[in-house]
Amino acid sequence: MGIVVIEDGEIVDQYATDVNPHEHLDSHIKELTGLTDKRLAKAPEFSQVAGKIFELVKDGIFVAHNVQFDANLLAEFLFFEGYELRTPRIDTVELAQVFYPQLEKYNLGILCQELGIPLEQAHTALSDAQATAELFLCMRQKMFRLPKGLLERLLSLSDSLLYESYMVIEEVYQKQSLLVEHDLVEVQGLFLRKEKSALSPRKLSKDFQTNIALLELEERNLQERFAQKVHEFLQGGKTFLLFRLKRESEKLMAISCQPCLLRMKVGSYLVFQLKSFKIK
Repeated sequence: MGIVVIEDGEIVDQYATDVNPHEHLDSHIKELTGLTDKRLAKAPEFSQVAGKIFELVKDGIFVAHNVQFDANLLAEFLFFEGYELRTPRIDTVELAQVFYPQLEKYNLGILCQELGIPLEQAHTALSDAQATAELFLCMRQKMFRLPKGLLERLLSLSDSLLYESYMVIEEVYQKQSLLVEHDLVEVQGLFLRKEKSALSPRKLSKDFQTNIALLELEERNLQERFAQKVHEFLQGGKTFLLFRLKRESEKLMAISCQPCLLRMKVGSYLVFQLKSFKIK
């Protein structure tokens, strides 16, 4: 059992405990959660922790990823111990489908990966609860960045939600200011991102342009001098060594080659067409 308590948009408390199920775990559960029968044999009975759990959740809103399973299971076990759980329910899967409609899948692991939420021990109670809390707060923060008109529109459609997930939208709507600047604009009931004005083209100073011209001229002079040296080797018809160092991390290579033809395009590149070569 893992519980994380949120108040005023912040995580303020957490609680975790094992519970003895009085039955052996199947291999799939052991592999998924890392639990063992030996560990759970030492865990408390649910009746021993039911009061603590009920006190933590009775006055709050029950938030979970696929909330139906967790809430129904907990309510059933609490009922057997004499506690009646009637808290509203918010499903983070349902909210994620509304606020991140572009995603293909909505399991907790994928959502955490997409939003940069840490989930170091997936399928363990407290780790999943912490990740769900962070996911909930992330979506809540996104709501605050939306125009109030858009939140109002979402609330008008909230009857289509399966759970009381509208409650967080309503909370943000009531706190949201009309004066907040947004990068969205309403067009016939749709909220579209505002077009950003293009930056004015930058003009280079005359000095900078002159410096660039001088650098290009120097590069051409170097290439021409290098080509002249190579041409002298070619005229002699001898084998020559061409040394090349491309990057600091690259070792110097000596290539012995038989020259055949030299072609040069000044200011752009040099091309050597070789009949044969081998690396010495």
